[in-house]
Amino acid sequence: MRKSVADADETAEGTEPGSAGARHKNIIYNAMLSLFDDFRVEYRIEGVSVRILDGQLGCSELAPIRDLLLRSLSDSDRRKALDRGSFGKSGILSDCDIVLKNRRQIVEIDDHAKHFHRLRWEAIRKYPRRLLLGFDRAEYEAACSGDWALDLASASAIWNDVIRDFLPLTHDFAPTVRLRYTPEKFAQLALTRKTKRQAERDLVGLGLTGPGRISGSLHAQEIPAPRAKYNFDEAKNKEYAQAFKQFGIACWQWPLMIHASPSSHTGAAGKALREIFEAILEHGRRTWPKRADYEVKVGRTLLAACDIYVPTARQVIELDEHRHFTGARAASLHAYRTVILGFDPREYERWCLHVNAKDPTPIYRDGQRAWYDALRDHIPLLLPGSGSTRRPPLATWLEHVKRRSL
Repeated sequence: MRKSVADADETAEGTEPGSAGARHKNIIYNAMLSLFDDFRVEYRIEGVSVRILDGQLGCSELAPIRDLLLRSLSDSDRRKALDRGSFGKSGILSDCDIVLKNRRQIVEIDDHAKHFHRLRWEAIRKYPRRLLLGFDRAEYEAACSGDWALDLASASAIWNDVIRDFLPLTHDFAPTVRLRYTPEKFAQLALTRKTKRQAERDLVGLGLTGPGRISGSLHAQEIPAPRAKYNFDEAKNKEYAQAFKQFGIACWQWPLMIHASPSSHTGAAGKALREIFEAILEHGRRTWPKRADYEVKVGRTLLAACDIYVPTARQVIELDEHRHFTGARAASLHAYRTVILGFDPREYERWCLHVNAKDPTPIYRDGQRAWYDALRDHIPLLLPGSGSTRRPPLATWLEHVKRRSL
C-alpha cells in the first residue's frame, strides 16, 4: 500500500527516478522557496530587449561586446544576424532561471557548456568597472575554455548572458548572481524537507548568499509580471509555491524516466494507452482528411519532465496553458477507461471542445501534446504507488476562457 503523505519519506534522494541535475537544481529552488516570498523560476522579464542594432542597445557599453560576437561569426551568420537585428530568432530576453521579484535580481544556474565559450570570458573582460556582478570573475575566467566554432545559437546564448549581467545598468536591477554548476558542489546536500536555517546553510554553502550575492534588501519597485498574451509564468509559479507550502518539498521540471513510445508499454496499462493513441490518430485523420499519411510522431525516447513533482506524495502536478485544450486532447480523454485522475476528465473534455486551441505547425503537434498529456495522466499505472495526476485550473487560463466566452 502506498504511504500517506504523513508517513512518506521526506526526501527525493535515492527514491525517485529524477536525475542528478534535476535534484541539484531543486535543492536550490526549495531552499529559496523557504526563504524568499518573491522567488520565481523560469520567469520572463518584461521589456528587456536582446536586439543588437545601433539605437536598440540598452547602453553604449554593450556595443564592443556586440561587435566582438559579430566578428567571430561566419559571413553568412553575420549577415543573418544584422538582417534580423538579433543573434537569436527572438528579440526578447529568454526566460531567466530564477527571479527574485521584490529584490529586482536574477540568479542564473550555468549548467551547460554553452555558458563557457572562450568568447564569454572575452565579453566579461569588456564589462565596465561600474557594472557590479554577483559572481566571481576569476572563477569564470578559468571555466570559459570552450573553443568550438561560433554559430548563431552560441552567439545568442552568450549575448543573453551578457544582457542579464548588464541588468543593473540597463534596468536598475541588483547584481546578477551566477552559480557555475558542478555536481561536486552538491556533494553534502540532499533534496529533503528542511527548516529555514538548514535552507540558509545550503545557499551559503553554494556561495549564493553573502556579500555581493543575493540582495538582502527589497527594491522600491518590484519586477512586473509578464504581460505577454498567454504567458503563464506568474500563475505557474503561484501553483509551485502553493505545492511547496502544502507539502514542504516540491520539485520543478522533474524527469520520471517514462518511455514515450506507445509500443514501450505492456499489460493493462499498455493496452489502455494504445487505445488512447489510436483515438488521437483517428481525430487527427478526421482533422486532416487530405493527409492520408497523417501520423503522430512521438519524437523522443523518454517523456519530458513533468511540471511539478511532490516526492512525499509521489504525485505529479501539471500546469496546462491554453494550447493543451485541443480537439485531440478531448478525443484522448474520451478514450480513458482505467486510470484514477486528480481532475474531472469529462469537465476537462468539455473545456477542450470549448477552447479548441490549434497548433498546426507541424500538423501532428496537437496530437503529440495530447499523447504526452495522456502518459502523464497514466503515471499511477506506469509507476505503481504514485498518486493521481493533478491538473489545477490556472487563473490566467480561466481568464482566457472567460474572454472567449463573452
